[in-house]
Parts: sequence; structure tokens; C-alpha cells
Amino acid sequence: MAIEKKVPYIHIFIIFGIFLNFSLFKFGQGHVGTAYVFSALFLLLVPVSIGKEILFPVLFFVITFLSSFISVFDYGFNYKMLTCANVLIGSVVGIAIGRRYSDSLDYLFSKICYLILSVNLARDFFYILNGDFNYNAYDFFFVTNGGPNIELSILAMVSLLTRDFYARFAVVFYVVLKSFMYESRAGLILSLLSVVFYFRDKLKIAKFYIFAVYFFLLVLIFVSLFFETLKQTFLDRFFQFDIEWSYLLQEQGRLFLWSSGWEMFKDNWFGVGVGNGVKTLESVYHYTVAENNFHNIYIQYLVEGSFVSLLLFLAFAGRVVWTVFSNDVSEKSTYAAATAVLISGMFQWTGYGIFEWVVFGLFLGQIASVQNREINFKE
Repeated sequence: MAIEKKVPYIHIFIIFGIFLNFSLFKFGQGHVGTAYVFSALFLLLVPVSIGKEILFPVLFFVITFLSSFISVFDYGFNYKMLTCANVLIGSVVGIAIGRRYSDSLDYLFSKICYLILSVNLARDFFYILNGDFNYNAYDFFFVTNGGPNIELSILAMVSLLTRDFYARFAVVFYVVLKSFMYESRAGLILSLLSVVFYFRDKLKIAKFYIFAVYFFLLVLIFVSLFFETLKQTFLDRFFQFDIEWSYLLQEQGRLFLWSSGWEMFKDNWFGVGVGNGVKTLESVYHYTVAENNFHNIYIQYLVEGSFVSLLLFLAFAGRVVWTVFSNDVSEKSTYAAATAVLISGMFQWTGYGIFEWVVFGLFLGQIASVQNREINFKE
């Protein structure tokens, strides 16, 4: 049995800062969060061990960067193309953490669960004391950069990275409660995934039942995508099928973005460059699109990074799913988290966020550590 490495408290605090991603200052139309500062700090203070597992992120980065570089001649410089660097930054940090603390990730992220939950509760308590707890995107302070959906999604994702019952379900309970308050489907779906993976690992359910659960969750996700409205009640968001269809007819909403993305790809096989997807869509339809991304990382990669980047990412996604279904993953929480990002990526994330790639890096780092251990054991 592998010996668990002790995690220094300073490392726990630094990794907590990466996942918190508190906004520090505005850059263009986006924000620079603590994830960048603490990622740099982690790489400076912690010896980094990286092997051939970095190959996929490097190839993916090169493809998206080339597509973005070429797009400058047609669309001009777009600061958002710099976000493709998150692929490398997040992957390197995630791999380093996954390799160094492969046997201590459960302990590490149980502490991060409590830290990030404490910060959110402190924020909530402040608003309760001031008699203002209603969500308002313009005057409500979000601990995590990106608004309520991203905040709750990252909380739920952190819960997936620990097997500690109290840490995981304290976060899940909080996310479910806030999901009802803010009408966040993403928070509920990721909380459900956290619960399913926890009991799947504990109960050692046969692979057949795992496939059944996955299929049910995928159907549930795709069905839920038809229920979107800003003014309906939370349950209406899940049980009215006509809302998203009406948005499509108005040339808005996810269905419109997805169908338009496919049409754009047919005219731009090699991508329009990172950050130019919605910009190109607006030039085609001659009006402003309400969203700033396609709310689907697969379509985002296809439109902006070319079919090559999508095929490469699908190969990686296949590896994640194959690993989950073909290995004993009961003590490898990063496998579940990577799968959750792949599933939630069907309806949110930009695909170039540092958070997504830290999780993918954690998966690559932990699986590399496990493989190295197996090789050493055989020798």
C-alpha cells in the first residue's frame, strides 16, 4: 500500500487560492483572478515533476495557438486568444499536484473543501447581516470569478476531488441549497455527479450499473438544456420544453449557438481562432449575441480551434472514460472530476479556463503516478 505524503499547509493554501480564483483586476472584458498568481507561486515554491503526460496539453495548445495566430490576419488581434495559454498553465500545475500528492489528494482537497466553503459562508453571512441576500449580478460579490453558475460549479467540482464524507457532503449540501436559490442547473447536476461517484466508489457497483448511471445522466443533461429562462421558477427551468426552443426561434440561447457553431465550422474547417467564435457569429448575423461563448466546449473547440483540436480532445476524453470504466478508481478522485468536467462541458465552460485544465492536469498527473508505481512494483 502506498505511503501517504504529508502536505505542507502552505501548499494547501496555495492550491486553495488557485481553485478560489478570486478576481483581482479587470483585463479587457475579462478578469484576472488569483488562479494565475497562486499558480505562479506554486510553480516557484514546489518542485515540479512532469513527464510525457504533458504531451497532450502541449499538442492541444500548439493547435489552438496556430489557429489563433492565423486568424489575426482575418480578424485582427483578440486578447481572448491569450486564454489558450491556460491549457499549459493549468495542465502543468495540475500534473505537478497530481504527481506529487497522488496518495494525498483526498486529504489535500478535503482541506480545500472546508476552506472554500468557509469563504463562501463568510460572504453569505456578510450579506445576511446587511439584509441583502438576493442574487443580483451587478451588486452581489462572488467569491469565484464568473458569477453564480461558475461559483457553484467549482465548489461542486472540488467536492469531487475528495472522498472525505463530511467535506464532500458539506459542500454538496451548500451547492444544492444555493442552486435552488440561484436557479443553477449546473450546480445541481455536478452535485448529483459528486453523490453518484461517491457511492459508486463505496459500493463497488458493477460496470453495467455504472454505464446505466452514465447514460441516465447524459439523457438528463441533454433534456435539461431545453429549459432555460431568466424569470421562470426553478422547477420551470427543468420541466418546460418550449423555452429553449423559443430562444432558438429568436436566434438566441444554447440551441441557436450550437446550430450556428456547426454552420460556422462548415465554412471554417481550421477554426476562426480562440475568442473569435461569437465575434464571427455576430458578423454573420449582424447583431449582438447575448452570450460570450458557445456554452459547449466541444463546439467551442470545433469552431475556434479546428476539427483537429476537437479530434485530439475527443481522444483525451475517450482516455478519461476508458480509465474510469477499466480501472479500480475507488481511491482516484481525479478520474471522477475529469469525467465531471467532460460532462458539464456539454452545457458550460469556455474550454480555455485555467480551472478546467487544472482538473485535467490532476487526472494526467495522478494516472502517471499510478503507472510509475506499477512499473516500479513489477521491477
